Amino acid sequence: MGGFFGIVSKAPCANTLFYGTDYHSHMGTKRAGLATMNEQGIIKRTIHRIENSYFRNKFEDELHEFTGNKGIGVISDNDPQPIVLRSHLGTFAIVTVGKINNLEELGNELISKGINFSELSSGQINPTEVVGHLITLGQTFAEGIQLVQEKIMGSCSMLILTPEGIIAARDRYGRTPVVIGIRRKNGHSPVESGDSKASSEAFLAESEPAEPAAFAETESTPNTDSGEITAIAFASESCSFPNLDFQLAGFLGPGEAVLARASSSCRATSLDEKYQSAELQGISSEEYAGWRGSLKMLLPPRQKLQICSFLWVYYGFPTSAYEGINVEEVRFRNGMKMGREDDVEVDTVCSIPDSGTGMAMGYAVGKGVPYRQAVAKYTPTWPRSFMPTDMERRALVARMKLLPNTDVLKGARLVCCDDSIVRGTQMKKNADVFFRNGAKEIHVRISCPPLLYKCPYLNFTTTRTHMELITRRYIHARMQELQLAGQEVQTQGESGSASGNRSSIVSVSGCQEPDMCRFIDHTTPEYRRMVESIRKEMNFTSLKFNNIEGLISSIGLPKESLCTYCFDGSGCRD
Repeated sequence: MGGFFGIVSKAPCANTLFYGTDYHSHMGTKRAGLATMNEQGIIKRTIHRIENSYFRNKFEDELHEFTGNKGIGVISDNDPQPIVLRSHLGTFAIVTVGKINNLEELGNELISKGINFSELSSGQINPTEVVGHLITLGQTFAEGIQLVQEKIMGSCSMLILTPEGIIAARDRYGRTPVVIGIRRKNGHSPVESGDSKASSEAFLAESEPAEPAAFAETESTPNTDSGEITAIAFASESCSFPNLDFQLAGFLGPGEAVLARASSSCRATSLDEKYQSAELQGISSEEYAGWRGSLKMLLPPRQKLQICSFLWVYYGFPTSAYEGINVEEVRFRNGMKMGREDDVEVDTVCSIPDSGTGMAMGYAVGKGVPYRQAVAKYTPTWPRSFMPTDMERRALVARMKLLPNTDVLKGARLVCCDDSIVRGTQMKKNADVFFRNGAKEIHVRISCPPLLYKCPYLNFTTTRTHMELITRRYIHARMQELQLAGQEVQTQGESGSASGNRSSIVSVSGCQEPDMCRFIDHTTPEYRRMVESIRKEMNFTSLKFNNIEGLISSIGLPKESLCTYCFDGSGCRD
C-alpha cells in the first residue's frame, strides 16, 4: 500500500521529515525515499530499498545532506519514489499512494504526446512518474491534479514538493487518507485544554457526515493567542504526529487539494467541519485562522467518500485515526460486539499480533473471559511476514517471529482473534502450533467478513488473482461439485440483479461464477457451508467471521462512505 509524510516548516525540517516518514514503515516494505528543497529551489532526493533493512538504517547516515525547510518522504510497496520533474510548472518532486489499474494505457497516451519516461519499476513504467507527467499536462497544478483524478482507474493520493510549498491531494473518492497536523511555537496543542474526550465521543456518535460548508475565500489573519504556527504536516497516518509535536488538525476531503507554505499570506482552505479533527470541531473560524491561513485551496472536496474499511481492520496503526475515528477503538468495538454475541464456552482469549490484539481485548471484555498472551511476537531480528515475495520464505518468517507460550496454551479452550484470513496458510500453521503446544480447543474469530474480491484500489496484499483467496478456492470447488452433480448453477444474470452493481457473469479460472450474493450474505446456507469448509481445512475447533453490518457499525461511518469492495464487491466505479 504505502504511506507518505510531508512538512513545511519555518526551520530546517530534515529530522522531522526523517522520523515522520519512518512512522509509516508499517505501510510498506519495498522502497523508501526522501526529498527536500532548499531556498534556492534545489532538490535533494534519495531512494533506498528496504526489503532487508529498516528505514532508519538506510537514511540516518546521510540525513545531514537534506537541507531546507520543506520536504516529502514515502514508504512504498511499489515504485521508487520520490520522482523529480522539471516542467513548465517548475521543478517539483512528487510521491504517491494508491494503485493505477490503467497504467499501460496512460503511459501509451503520454508517449503519444512526446513524453519520455526515465524510471522503470519491475520492467514497467513507474506509476508515480506517470502521475507527475499527467500533472504537467495542466496549465496549473490544480488542473493537473484534477486531470489525474479523472483519468486514473484505481486510486491515487499525492504530495508535491514545489518552490512555493507542499501540495497535498487526496484520492477522488478518499480511499486513502491524508491527515493534517500543525505545530505551534508554544506547544503542539492548537486549542485550550478542555474535554477533548467528550468532543471525540460526540464526533463518533454522529451517524451521518455533515454537508460540505461554503468554501472560504477571504483573507485570514493569524491568531497568536494559542501560539505562532511553526510547521504544517501532511501524512497518511496520524500516529506520526504526537512525538513530533504536531496536533491532528483535520483530514482532506475526497478529491481535495491544498497548498501549504510557511507564510500565512495565502487564502483559507475549504477545510470544513466535516474534515476537521474532533477536538477542533465547534471552534470559531477566528480561532482557526492561524493554521487555515497557511493553506490555500486548490480543489474543493467532492461529495462522495469511499474510504477503505480495511484500514481500520488491518493496515492502520493503533494510535492513528481516519475521518476522526481511532483505529484501536474500532478494533476494540469489533471484538467486544463479537464477544457479547458469541455463545462458545472458552477459558481465555488471545490474538495473532499485532492487528488482532485490539479485537482480542475487546472480545475479552464482551465475553467476560481473560485476555492472555498465548503467542508473542519476536520482532528485533525479523521483518514483516508478507515482505518476501517467495511464499515459502514468507511462511517461514511468519512462523519464526511468533513464539507460542506453552504454559498458557496447555489444556486451554482458546479463542484466537485475527484481522483476516487471505490465503489461510499462516493461520493454519498457527493453529497447528497451538495444538502441538497443548491447546485443547482453538476457536478462531475474524474481525472482518470473508475476503471475496482482490482489491482493485490498494495494494494491501501480494494476492495476484482472486483464486489465491481461500474463499474463492472453495467457491470454485463448490461450483465444480455442482456441475459434476448435474445441478444448475444460478448466475447473477439468471437471478436478476441482487447485488445491483456487479456484472452478470464473471470468469473465474475459465468457469462461470455463481451468484456471489449467496456467499456474501452471512445468513445463507452457502455462506455457512463455505465457512465450515474453511474451518475444516484450517483444523479449527470453530470459526466465525464478523459480518459487514457489524464492521460498519464498529467504524461508525455510513455504508455509502466506506469502500467494502473486498468483502461484497460494492463501491464506486471509475
